[in-house]
Amino acid sequence: MATPDLEASAGPECAWRKGTSVSGIHVALPDATNTGLRALYANRDAYEYFEELPPANGYPAVAYQLDDNRAGGDCTVRVGTSDETSVNVNVLLGEDKVGQVDPCEAAYEVTTAVIGNIKARN
Repeated sequence: MATPDLEASAGPECAWRKGTSVSGIHVALPDATNTGLRALYANRDAYEYFEELPPANGYPAVAYQLDDNRAGGDCTVRVGTSDETSVNVNVLLGEDKVGQVDPCEAAYEVTTAVIGNIKARN
């Protein structure tokens, strides 16, 4: 079930969870800083995990985590859609997928789909 929050403090967001599982997808359009990917790059040393990814539908993408929990099935990908805007996607895999699926690859795939949907609507 999707749970939208258009008034979230960091910007509009929506989260999907599978039943009562902790697994899910969280998509946010952060507007708290309006700095696109600049803030991530400026603070990249603060992240335990930081990796540039191939462009997502033509936009620069980065996988990152303050505390690297990829082995636990967690990863976040942010795509810079302009100098001021970005899309942030966090994926938390279900227990049956941890160790079987790369969470950053899953987050990248979701992010690419989200960007594709945004482009199609504009």
